[in-house]
Parts: sequence; structure tokens; C-alpha cells
Amino acid sequence: MSRLQSDAADCVRDGLQRLAAVWDELGLVAEERRAREQEVLQHIERLVGTMATQEENTLKALQESVASLSTTVVELSRELETAVPKTSTKNIVELEESLLETVDQLKKEREARLESLVELESRMEILQASLMISNPSSSESAHTVCNISLSRISQLQSQINEYERELHDRKIAAKETFDAVLRLWDELDQTPATPFEKEVAKGLDRFTLSPSNILALQRLKEQLEQTKVQKKAELDSLRQRIQALWARLEISTVEQRSFLAQFSDYSKATRKAVQAEWERLQRLRSKNIRRFVEASRDELAKWWSKCHFGDAQRQMFAAAYADEYTEEVLAEHEAEVARIQGIYEGASDLFALVEKRESIVKRLSELERQSSDSDRLNNRGGKLLLEEKFRKTALKDLPKIERDIIELAATWERIHGTDFTVNDERYIDMLTNQKEEERMAKEREKAEKQRQKQEQLIEELHFGSVPRTPKRRGTLPTADAAKTPKARKASAASVAPQSATKRPAVTPGHTGAAAPAAAAAAHFAISSAKKQAVAPMAVRAPLTEANRLDLDDHPVLELSEMMAEKSCVDNVDGTFSAFLNGISDKARSSNIHFH
Repeated sequence: MSRLQSDAADCVRDGLQRLAAVWDELGLVAEERRAREQEVLQHIERLVGTMATQEENTLKALQESVASLSTTVVELSRELETAVPKTSTKNIVELEESLLETVDQLKKEREARLESLVELESRMEILQASLMISNPSSSESAHTVCNISLSRISQLQSQINEYERELHDRKIAAKETFDAVLRLWDELDQTPATPFEKEVAKGLDRFTLSPSNILALQRLKEQLEQTKVQKKAELDSLRQRIQALWARLEISTVEQRSFLAQFSDYSKATRKAVQAEWERLQRLRSKNIRRFVEASRDELAKWWSKCHFGDAQRQMFAAAYADEYTEEVLAEHEAEVARIQGIYEGASDLFALVEKRESIVKRLSELERQSSDSDRLNNRGGKLLLEEKFRKTALKDLPKIERDIIELAATWERIHGTDFTVNDERYIDMLTNQKEEERMAKEREKAEKQRQKQEQLIEELHFGSVPRTPKRRGTLPTADAAKTPKARKASAASVAPQSATKRPAVTPGHTGAAAPAAAAAAHFAISSAKKQAVAPMAVRAPLTEANRLDLDDHPVLELSEMMAEKSCVDNVDGTFSAFLNGISDKARSSNIHFH
């Protein structure tokens, strides 16, 4: 400062000296000279003041700039989440320059982060669109733009990485399904029809892999697979119909095998070839329509028999009895065959039970007819044992089979709203009627047996009791049956002949005087004897309805029963004869006469 003042004083002194010399030459008077000196002083004062003011303004501007730059540095540091840089300079100008450099660096860092944040946000939006994830709200987006911290950028980058992994996993999971859909379209010769299918056709890279879209893609694949299965079933069915037509048209076996070997898969070419072969056979069938109609009628008759259709049901299909042979008639026959076949397949269990029941009943009827044949009692080869075993099993299983038939038939009738018939008769009613007829037949047979026994007792009452051997349907095999002819002759020679004894019989001419007494005592005797003889038979345990056998229809058991009855009759005859003899002896010894 002192140097400035010294230099300024020298400058002012030199200037004043020059001015004084000029004023001397001009010859200025004292007043003018003082005026000029005053003017010089004012000029110097203004110049120095102006310069001082300018410097003061410069200083103030620098101070304001430093303050502003310092504030900017603090704000940028806070925004960037970095520490505020420190300055070691004491000069305000250098401080300003340092702050300017710091602000410039912070601004560049901020712009770089903003660019990175914008890029990450853009990538995020693309991933969210691909994954069908909702975008954040507007307030969250604004907050995201203001926040350019490293933590925010790192968080955003982590989320993007997570989305990318999710997208990659979904692509891997969807690729197999995606490729399967494209392959099925090609195999089925189909083109995309719906908007979603058209989106799939654009490719996996352009497909939105949202959970809903992936699920829809899986459903599309399942639908196409079901369609493929249906197409395969249709193709197999068409192959079977072609084979049936080959057989009817008498196509050579070599040609059939060649075609089947060439077109054994399910490709588009195979489907077209099989369809073409079917159309060719249809044209050949039209030329041989009569033969096909007759073959259809034979097949229809077979299914009628399986379903036990009677004449009334068969005559309802009038086309089977028509003389026309056209495509329409053939179509009617094929439709009827398919309908009857559907009826049989829908009630296959029921028809199987009906056939089983009818087979058992038929076999039991045959055994009943054979029961009167005496040769069957020879029991060669164990035939009787086999028949007895079949009879027991059949009588045990038949009620259960009939209950199952009634249950299934009732269900069938409830579903179809019509009667289940066999040979034009409702099968449930037929079973009921047969059971009722069997019950009534057994009652009539039982009543007939009781009537015959009563007639036999009355006959014995009037004409006396004679031991009788019941009429046998056959003879039981004896020990001699197994011997050779020589052995039988030797056995017969070793046994002495025996004479049959005959118990005395009472006749109407026996002791004429005692006949009324004998007749009167007969009622009492026959009643007492019958009670005593029949009583042992009543001791047997009663049979239940479930296991009761028709004893008269069973040869072996019938013979045993008849032998038991013979024993009872012999007991009655012996008691009655002894009673009459005792009465006669008493009458003769006492000389009693009855009038």
C-alpha cells in the first residue's frame, strides 16, 4: 500500500509539474490557476473513488459467487450422496476457481448418473412389459428420477438383474411348451386362428411371458394334444373301417399289408393317404351295395341276438325287411348296427349276467329232464358228483345273480326311461313271474304228495297193508357194480337164495263176525300208528329257504327219502296187523259176535 501511495504521489507530482509549466506559459492568473487546480483535485478524487468502487463490487461479486458455489457443492454432494470436498486456499479468487472446478465435476457425475438411471428405467420398463408386471405409480417415478444416489442405482440394477433371471427362467420353461405348440400345429396341419394364437406364432422373443400368457400357452398345448389324440383315434377308427371294407370287398391280403406298412404312423401324409383310400373304397362299395346291405343285416342280426331282441323289437326296424339296396338303406343299417352295438356296450355287465343266469337255468332244466333216466345212477366217472356240485353252486349263486340283474335293470330303466326287455318281455317281470310259478308248482306238488299219501292210507284201511317197495327212478350202485362178471357170478353162487316173507294181510273175509269191530278199530289204530311212525321223521332239523333243495328232483336224496317213507309205512302196517289179530283172537276166545 505504501508503494502504491508513493508511486501515486510521484505520478501526481509529475502531472502537477507539467500542468504548472503549461499554466505558466498560458499566463493564467491566480484565480484561474486555483480553479484549474481545484478541478484537477476533483478529477483525481473521482478517479480514485470510481476505481475503489469497482474493486469493492468485484470483491462482493466474488464473495457472492463463492457462497453460491459452496451451496451448490453441498447440494450436489448431498444429491450424489458424497462427502463435501474441502478447500485449503485463502484467496477468494482461488477459492472461487476451486469451487467452480468442484461444481463442474459434481455436475458431470450427476449427469452420468442421470443417464445411467434413465437407461436402467428404460430397461426396467421393457422387462416389466415382458413379464407383465405393473409399472410404478407417477409419484414413485418422480421420486425415482430425483433420487440419483448410488444406492438407488444399485437397487435398480439388482431389480433389473432379478427380472432378467425371471425372464430367462420363464423362457426356458416356456420354450418346450412353445416348441410343442408349433410342432402340434404342423402335425395337425392347423393355422393360428385366435389373437392369442397369432401372438404365439410371432415367436418366443416377441411373446409376452406373463404368468397368464404362460398358463394360456400350456392350455393351448393341452388342447392341441387332445386334438391329436382325437385325430389318432379317428385315424385308427378309419383304418378299422377300411379293413372291414377290405374284407367285404375281398381286397388281396398283400395289398392290405403293403398299405398298412407304408402308412402306419399319424403324419399328415398318412392321414391324406388313409382318407383317399377310404374314399376309393366308398366308391367300390357303391358298386357292391347289395352285398354290403346283406352283410350289414347279418351283423345287425348278430347284435340283436346279443341284446336278446324279440321279433317285435326287430320288426320295428323296417329297413331290415325291405327289398331296396341303396346308399340310404345301407346308411340306415350301419346306423342301426352302431345303435344296437352302443346299447350292448352300455349294458354289457347286465347282458353278461342275463346270459349267465339263462345258462344256469338251462343247465338245471337239463338235469331235471335227465333225473328220470335210471342209467345216470350208475355214477360212472363221477358224473353224479359233478351234477350235485353244479346244482349246489347254481342254487347258491342264482339268487345273487338275479338280485344283481334286477338292480342293474332298474338302474338301466331309470336312465333310459324304458323297460329292459329280453325277447319282447320285461325281464324284471319275467323273473318275478318265474319265481311265482316255481312257488306255486312246489305247493301243487306238495299238495299232490299229501293227497297220494292220504289215498294210500285209505286204501290200506279198506284192503289191508301190503309191504311195498317204492317205485324207484334208478338203483343205487352196489359193491357188486364194481366187480367183473366172473366176480359177480362167484359172489352170487356163494350166497344162499332167500325167500321174501309176506306179512299177513287182513281181508274183508277175515272173521266175518269181527269185521265191524275191525273196521271200527281201524280208525283208532291207523291214527295212533301214524302218529308213532311219523314222529321220528319230524325230529329232523328244518331246512331254510336259502339252502332248501327239491328233494323229489334230486335222485340220491329222493331215494333216501323214499326208503324212510317205506320204513314208516311198514311200521304202520305191522302195528295195524297185530292190532287186528289181537282183536280177532279175543273175539274167538270170548265168543263175541258183532251185528
